[in-house]
Amino acid sequence: MTWLRDQGYTTLNMYQLEGYVRNKINLPARSVAITFDDGLKSVNRYAWPILRQYGFHATAFIISSRIKHHPQKWAPKSLQFMSISELKQIQDVFDVQSHTHFLHRVDGGHRPILLSRSYHNILFDFEHSRRALTQFNPARALSLLSVWRL
Repeated sequence: MTWLRDQGYTTLNMYQLEGYVRNKINLPARSVAITFDDGLKSVNRYAWPILRQYGFHATAFIISSRIKHHPQKWAPKSLQFMSISELKQIQDVFDVQSHTHFLHRVDGGHRPILLSRSYHNILFDFEHSRRALTQFNPARALSLLSVWRL
């Protein structure tokens, strides 16, 4: 982060990136989009304070079905997901976007389950995720990130 700051980089949110891709805005020469997947509690614990310290912004792609109603006690050796209050806490730094609701799994052949679903099922999942994330991103859920090694 120090290097990015010292080199004069500007961090982008997904709305800025979309604007650039659609030829609606220009970006500074040194632009970078920082993203974190899944909505892990470690993002709140480690990434958020560092990004905040540097005045940077990032995007958190959240698996909305894994949002907890209440914060869990920190357990660094386990896979934990952020709670509603933790997601609200990071909003000064993070743009919250969708990383599916129920489709973030693999099938018996270890292939992304998303690849075997119909367009209708994928759209239904995204809409469910979008509704769940509205409280953190009232403008609109813009992105559906599903990056898999195929």
